[in-house]
Amino acid sequence: WLSASRRALEKARANGSFNRAARGAVTLDAELAEQVAEQLAVRALNYLGLSLRAGAIAIGHDQVRTDLGAGRAAVLVQASDGAPQPRGRLRAVAHGLPSVEMFSRDELSQALGRANIVHAVLHKSRLSTLFLRECGRLVGFRAIGESRLPAADGGTMISPVTGSRAANETVDRVGIE
Repeated sequence: WLSASRRALEKARANGSFNRAARGAVTLDAELAEQVAEQLAVRALNYLGLSLRAGAIAIGHDQVRTDLGAGRAAVLVQASDGAPQPRGRLRAVAHGLPSVEMFSRDELSQALGRANIVHAVLHKSRLSTLFLRECGRLVGFRAIGESRLPAADGGTMISPVTGSRAANETVDRVGIE
C-alpha cells in the first residue's frame, strides 16, 4: 500500500481502485477499515509476545522505571486506560524515547499473557523496531493518545495530539543497533 490510513482505504474504495487492481468487480466488506485496523493491532501486539519470549521486555512500573534509568529501554509501552499520573511520570523519565499508548490494558495483558499490564519497556532489539513499524502503520487507523512515535527520518515525532504525519512518513527503523 502507498499509505496505511483509513482515509486512503476509503478513497481507494470510492474511486474503484480495488476493481482496477483485480481487473474485475470486487465486493468489499463495509467494515474493511475496521478489519485492517484490527489486524494491524494484532500484528503489533504479537511482537510484544515475541519480545516476552525473547526476554527483551520488562513489565511493571518499578521494573520499567529501573530499565529506563539504566538505559536498556528502546520503547516505552503503556496502556491507554492506565492511571494518568504514573503514565506521565514514566513518560517524563523516558525523555526522547518512543512511547506507545494506543493499546488498552486488556490488549496488553492478552498479548503478554499476564493480568493487568499497564507499563512495559521493550529493550533495544530488532523486535522493538518491528513493533514500532507496526504501530506506525496503525496510526492511520487508531487514535494514538499520548504516544510519541519516531518518523522515518528518525528525528521528528508523529504528533501525539492528532496522530498526523506526512504521507511518506513511516516507522521503518529507529535508532536501534
